[in-house]
Amino acid sequence: MKQLEHLQVYDLVLTTRSPLFVGSGTTYPSNNNTFHPGQKKGALLDKERFFQMLLEQKAVDQYERFVLSGSTKLDSFLREVCQLTPEQIRHLYRCSANTTEVVENDHLLNEICSFVRGSDGAAYIPGGSLKGVFRTAVLLELMQKEKKGTWPQHDAKKRDRSMARLEGCYLNTLHLKKDKDHIYWANDAVNSLFRGVLLSDSQPISDQQMILCGKKDIDLKGRVRSTHLLRECVKPGTKIPFQLTLDTSVLKGRITAETLRRSIQIFSHYYQIAYISKFPQPKNACAIRYENTLILGGGSGFFAKSLAYPYLGAEEGLRYVSCEMQQSFKEHRHEEDMALELSPHTMKYTQYDGQLYPYGVCEVTIA
Repeated sequence: MKQLEHLQVYDLVLTTRSPLFVGSGTTYPSNNNTFHPGQKKGALLDKERFFQMLLEQKAVDQYERFVLSGSTKLDSFLREVCQLTPEQIRHLYRCSANTTEVVENDHLLNEICSFVRGSDGAAYIPGGSLKGVFRTAVLLELMQKEKKGTWPQHDAKKRDRSMARLEGCYLNTLHLKKDKDHIYWANDAVNSLFRGVLLSDSQPISDQQMILCGKKDIDLKGRVRSTHLLRECVKPGTKIPFQLTLDTSVLKGRITAETLRRSIQIFSHYYQIAYISKFPQPKNACAIRYENTLILGGGSGFFAKSLAYPYLGAEEGLRYVSCEMQQSFKEHRHEEDMALELSPHTMKYTQYDGQLYPYGVCEVTIA
């Protein structure tokens, strides 16, 4: 830790224990990826290297005709039209992975959901994404301290989709700004304690650490259902550095590196007991330790991002989440969640190196 007047600067490292997907909201079209039946691997092209090759091969017009034809067999285009060797084709890859569960007729079935990348093309994790997960962990600890076994629900706004009241009670307490009527302190980020928690974007993530992952839903009976979805992910075991800065002039000891470590540990325990333990472990599942972990990114599921259960209590929380799930996913039979006593009633897994992993499990160290 470095002390710079009222600023405490820490090295924070996120270590992926399972594939991690932080989506950009964009997709790579199916004609930007390729599949090799012999290797049973799919690969995603590096666009800069690919278009440089098209210019060198004077194959831009042929590629335009290929795209307009609606064909998705890019590998055939590279071999037959561009006359590239297997080694030259591999040089065009950005990342690859086993993708047999999302392959049909020797080509990748769908588009690939893109990871966040900067202007230089390098993958990274925005600091805001990680900060939001820290906020959830801190709120959980604060709520557990106050409720002491039974949560007083008279303040719970059961129809408040954002659960914004939570932050108003526990975090938006700096008294720097009043509401539009100048009567009450505003329930917004200006008054948030997290003004004093600054997280940099991560350092760039090498393309060698990126893989392609499908998606499998596993229910409470251990049944597995594969979906036709591919995501660009960070592979397990990757260390991703950030810089964490705590502004002590804002926080005044209410949030410290030690309290953040404790909140992470409390969240890890809660998530494992309240959610993970409800599901049977599927065959070939990787054994994951949940100590000092946060659940980050897309595919990790609603439960990791919502505090409805600890806020409303088990019964009301189940009713609230089930209702939300029914409204958002009308075809997923969430009307059955009350009888199943858990909502959502599936966990999201993916396959990597022959094993099944839940999405987004990340160990956090602060030094």
